[in-house]
Amino acid sequence: MSVLIALRDPMKRTTALLSLLALTGSGCFDPDDTPAGISAETDTGSSSGVATDASDTAPSADTGSSTAATDPVPTSGSDTEDPTTSAGDTTGSDTDGEDSTGEPQLGPRLEMSTPENGDLDAGLDGYFLLHFDRPISQNDALGHIFVTQDGGEPVLVAPQPCPPDADPQCVAGIFPEAFTDPDQGDLPGSTEHSIIVGAGLPDLEGNTNTLDQVVDFRTFEFTANFHDDSEAISGELGGMVYDPQQDALFLAGTTAGGGDCIVRRINIAGEAASPGVTVATPTPQGGGPYCYGMQRYEDTLFVDMSYSGDVRAYTNIGADDLNPFEIVIADPTLPSPHDSLDQVVATAQVGPRRFFSFASFFGGPQPYAVLEFTGGQWSIFQSGENLWPQDGEVSIATGSVGGTEYMFAHAGDHLYKFRVSDATVAAEIEIEQGYDPDVEVDDFGRVYVGTNSRFTVYDGEDLSELESRQGLSTGRFAIDAEASSAVVYFGRYRDPAVVGRMAIEF
Repeated sequence: MSVLIALRDPMKRTTALLSLLALTGSGCFDPDDTPAGISAETDTGSSSGVATDASDTAPSADTGSSTAATDPVPTSGSDTEDPTTSAGDTTGSDTDGEDSTGEPQLGPRLEMSTPENGDLDAGLDGYFLLHFDRPISQNDALGHIFVTQDGGEPVLVAPQPCPPDADPQCVAGIFPEAFTDPDQGDLPGSTEHSIIVGAGLPDLEGNTNTLDQVVDFRTFEFTANFHDDSEAISGELGGMVYDPQQDALFLAGTTAGGGDCIVRRINIAGEAASPGVTVATPTPQGGGPYCYGMQRYEDTLFVDMSYSGDVRAYTNIGADDLNPFEIVIADPTLPSPHDSLDQVVATAQVGPRRFFSFASFFGGPQPYAVLEFTGGQWSIFQSGENLWPQDGEVSIATGSVGGTEYMFAHAGDHLYKFRVSDATVAAEIEIEQGYDPDVEVDDFGRVYVGTNSRFTVYDGEDLSELESRQGLSTGRFAIDAEASSAVVYFGRYRDPAVVGRMAIEF
């Protein structure tokens, strides 16, 4: 999708302010979240590789004189193009193609960027991509690309190849280390940023612009530490559920120091959380103590005992003590490898029908289908054959969309929509590869998918994307949904139980 790129008047430039400093900063981010082709280390070229003429020094941080924001830039194949319109709109006037001084704009023009210009809910990833209307040289781009944060001084960044194939019309960059979280390498939330392409950036024929091109964006707002329950669950957060009847958040994980699985309840009052209390201790019957999934359907809370080979079902979730509980049978009467609930990561329910999906913790033969247990009988609801890898992880959720019950499954790089009535694939889309996924369907037919690096909301009707929050680890999340909004509580899967909070408007 093309974006609008603002052109700013030439600003008084400083000398080589911060140029070498920026080139020695790594701006590292999580290697698991790094697109192929982007190095996590900034190019540390020598000072002789940075030009020192006026076009190669840092722009002034003063952006108050953006009088040329609507000055047009001509593009190849058309007489004129107004840069304040989307790329591809070639409507113009006789004066198009000149800046306020009458000088033509002839150099490389930005056509698209990640993050997008004007995005007020931009992602947190510590890198950016710039797509131009013509090929440019990375060596020529050195010394021409700057970034700012919250109106601070521009900092020079070194250009890098764009993933996955080093497109010659694209330049990537990594935000300076000082801009990002030292642990995750993410940008801070609710923060203004600018990416500035200096006017002196030449194309392969040496053509340059007379105006800087600027991408302005703001990262989305969230609270990273809404509730800290890490004293109780210190490193193996496995599940998270919100119960609107109790206005309470439930967490599942192992106790501090490596003990058994526990279930904690945190009562919510507005935007405040009460101290957590332990309401269940589902001691495993065998295998490890880990509970790597938890779901709520109507008044039943399911705790997936991933290594123990069973699932606990609690029906009195409003009580101070959730016991007693029902143990869902741990030995499905199905041929191998579908003869065990080991490695179960998600449980779903529609009326009396219960469904289970699995992950690959141990390797070797394992369940890869979605199993069903109804009326005391086991069956394979959906084998997944020719749909998803048989050695990966499948996360499921059921819900009503347009009056019809569906199951949504995240597996590999796809989201699937199955009719519960006959297990037929009603729709599927390719999505960004996710790891440690969690899936939920709200009462309004919206489908939420969280992974270790992205949170996305889809329309359950056509699986079109409604909202996305890039760069936030939401491997476990819970939803408090309204008709036009949702509050998302989230945590990092298998980490200490530190719960974040984020509001989304639809």
